[in-house]
Formats: sequence, structure tokens, C-alpha cells
Amino acid sequence: MKVFEVCMLIIKRRFASFVIYFAIFITLSVAITALTMQQSTQGFSVVRPNFTVINRDVDSPLSEGLITYLREGGTEVLLTDDKSALQDATFFRATDYIVFLPLGFRDQIMAGSTPILENVKTTHTADGYFIDSLVNQYLNQARIYLAAGINPGEAELVSAVLEDLSLRADAEKRQFGESAPLGVYFLTYNQYMCYILLVLVMLCVTNITMVWGALTCECGTCARHFAHVPSDSSRCCAARF
Repeated sequence: MKVFEVCMLIIKRRFASFVIYFAIFITLSVAITALTMQQSTQGFSVVRPNFTVINRDVDSPLSEGLITYLREGGTEVLLTDDKSALQDATFFRATDYIVFLPLGFRDQIMAGSTPILENVKTTHTADGYFIDSLVNQYLNQARIYLAAGINPGEAELVSAVLEDLSLRADAEKRQFGESAPLGVYFLTYNQYMCYILLVLVMLCVTNITMVWGALTCECGTCARHFAHVPSDSSRCCAARF
């Protein structure tokens, strides 16, 4: 019990520093939460990644139709078919996805075969995979028409594919139950609060242990594990807390 009495005495003598630490870190927690909330959004917004199409085949309605469809879901970035330029654009994230249409692309599609398309995606992001899925949707829809025996002209095929891919389904979000979900502000605040409390505990314990480590008690009574702390002793370590 004497040890705890000394600890409480230390806390009482250094209560002002504990309050300062608490105020600083609580303010820091609120500020970080506010800044995080400004950068986040609770709504839904459509992502429009940057993409580049390098056409090594002849210009055809099929390739133009692919570019037209990709423009609906992304932003086209025009680049030359130069290795250094493409590497720089990918490294500096000027474009998120580069697809190469090989020689014979149009003929392979019209023959019902599947052309092998090379592509380059930026790392650590899903933007490239999103554009890649759009490319696959366009090619798969064209192959469905050709596999079904519907073999119109190339322009008519592209028009039918784009018309099918333009169809959209409406979705409605509903919430059931009486309890409302927790706000994003509250969740963000609690994410940082645990670290703030951990730092406060470490600072409080450190202040106490620093005093214990610096003890150079000269009174014999105090040296016997604080069995008694004489209040009138100027040499007692408890008087210096």
C-alpha cells in the first residue's frame, strides 16, 4: 500500500503535466478525425480511370467501337507507340491501363476467334482491372453475336454491341430496422482514440517510473521500502516528488 501511496503522491504533484498531455492528445485526435472526414465521402461516385489504346492493327469500326465504349467508363490518354513514352506514362501514373490491339485484331474477331491482347496495368490499384473488365465485356459481347450465327456487317455488329452494353439497371438502397448505423465521424474518432489512450498511459507510467528510477533516498526509514515517510524530513525522497 505504501508503494501505491507514493505513486498517488507523484501523480498529485505532476497532475498539471498529465492534464496537459491529455488535452494535447485529445485535441490531436479530434483534429485528425476532422481532417480524415474532409478527405472521405459517404456517397458513391463512379471512378473514371485513365486508359490508353495502342492500335497496331488497321483502323476499323471494331477498334473505334472499343475506344468509344471505354470512353464511357474512363478518360482516354493519347500516347505514341514508343516504349520509353509508355513506361514513363505508367511510372508517373499518367495512365492506369494500356491495351495493345495486335495486328490482325479485326480479322480474328470477325472470324470468331479470341485475339490475345497485351496490357499494362498500374500496380496497387483496381483502376486497371476495371478497364480490363470493360475490354472483356466488349469482346465477349461481340463473340456472342458471332457465335449465335448473327453475322451482320462490321458496323452493324459494333452498333448492336454498344447498344447492349449501354443498358443499365437501377438500384435502390434501403435500410431495415430501427437502429441507425454508426456515423463515420464516430467510427473514425474511435479508430484514433485507442492509440491516444495508449500514449497517455505510457506517458503517465513513464513519469512515475522516472521518479522511482531517480530515487536517492538518504533516510533510513524510506529505504526500507517506504514503510514510513516522515513528513518533516527534508532529506526524504518523497518530499522531492
